[in-house]
Amino acid sequence: MEVLRYWIFHFGGQTKQHGFIGLYEASADGIVINKVNVIDKKSGKLIQVINPQMNGCEFGSYMTSIFQNIESDGSQIRLNCYSTGPDVSVNYKLNTQTSRYDVVTER
Repeated sequence: MEVLRYWIFHFGGQTKQHGFIGLYEASADGIVINKVNVIDKKSGKLIQVINPQMNGCEFGSYMTSIFQNIESDGSQIRLNCYSTGPDVSVNYKLNTQTSRYDVVTER
């Protein structure tokens, strides 16, 4: 029987409306983040789950301080991805029609 261990971290990249909670999970490959929960700050409800490993992002170990793996400029959030070459990040913006974060750029 395989035992899974989880660690939950609150990321620094917040918006006025939403908080982002990452779930680190122990796996055969080490520790990975397979989901980032988007929480509405007023209601405390989960409104979306983002898979940070999608869109070419090796997410979770870019910044020394894990809390900085998500950054925000107030209107977008940026997931900083691991890269041995040029910087890689995936930007998400809140779609006001769907109330969900959509990918707007990858670099």
